Amino acid sequence: MTWLFVTSRFPWPLTHGTWLRVYHLTAELAGQGDRVSVLSYPPSAQAGRAYAAIGVDLPSGPTGQPSNHGPARSWLSPHVFDSALAGSVADSAGDFDTVVLVREKTLQYSPEARRAATVVVDMVDDPVLERSRHPSGGPGKRARLAVFRFRQSRCERRFSGDVDRFVFVSPNDAEAFAHRRAGAEVACAPNGVDTDYFSPAAAAGCGDQGASTVVFLGNMAHEPNEQAATFLIRQIAPSVWAARPETRFLIVGANPSVAVLSLKSDHVTVTGYVADVRPYLKAASVVALPMQSGTGIKNKLLEAWAMGCPVTATSLACQGLPASHGENVLIADSAKTHADAICRLIADQPYRRRLGAAGRKTVEETLTWSHAADQFRRACTKGAQG
Repeated sequence: MTWLFVTSRFPWPLTHGTWLRVYHLTAELAGQGDRVSVLSYPPSAQAGRAYAAIGVDLPSGPTGQPSNHGPARSWLSPHVFDSALAGSVADSAGDFDTVVLVREKTLQYSPEARRAATVVVDMVDDPVLERSRHPSGGPGKRARLAVFRFRQSRCERRFSGDVDRFVFVSPNDAEAFAHRRAGAEVACAPNGVDTDYFSPAAAAGCGDQGASTVVFLGNMAHEPNEQAATFLIRQIAPSVWAARPETRFLIVGANPSVAVLSLKSDHVTVTGYVADVRPYLKAASVVALPMQSGTGIKNKLLEAWAMGCPVTATSLACQGLPASHGENVLIADSAKTHADAICRLIADQPYRRRLGAAGRKTVEETLTWSHAADQFRRACTKGAQG
């Protein structure tokens, strides 16, 4: 089978969940013997070498740099139209069995992709659901959401006729999109995690350094991560400190905003960008993921599980995953119950170890990138034989 993945920007570095997904899915499909290519703007030398090393081809695409400014392809579409990328898709699509258009911005290139036998849009998350889960922010934010929903829906109506199916990482996102786009064929293919890179060996002694350390990780340029970090320190941490005053909190991730930087104190460290999150996970007594907004599958939860770390999380952070309260995660949705869960794990080392081991077993059984690629293949070829 032959695959062409189309991205609006080259999927590198792997600090973005979507680029992580493209890299690992293409690596797995190529490793299974398929011919896999990624069509986008020119990669850096490092990125080109990384994709060559996993057996993925990089056909010639548009030159220069993509632009964030310019006209839309259809009236009121929220996405800038890139005629150079559209031309490259038209030139290449007919040479492949399946074209995978990555994220909602590339849906508009479905007419050019239609030259392939199968056209799939890997939406990853539903963009309308994602924005609607952010705190309201007042009338202005609600108005902007309504405008975006209207414009995104028009774009979907205009271009979905050339798409065979839409793929999402979680059932929640798939159902929200299907409700909005009645008649569209949807499927799910969750993310995975690299269980060799994120492994108990790399996290030997996780949480056993003698200090009470709570870790939250994520790219802080993503608004839901900023909201979760703020909720953790402003709403949850005071109750934890009341019971365990020695507890340290680490906020780990690139692009901390002014709001996140303001959380720093004697007991709160904001690291900014780190090249490797594993040492921070290794130091964690608890990985806390009190997500209040956002959608999709949380890679940070998969990474913590793979490292064998005990995790507390909100129901929202667990969506689309085989999370079982008390078995592989402690689920807590209020500030008080989340603080209680953190304190329980800090106080009970044997339970931390059991919970962490169960998380590792969960990813080994169902959430490796190999599993993800198999589900992605089934999602993309569903109905192709019939």
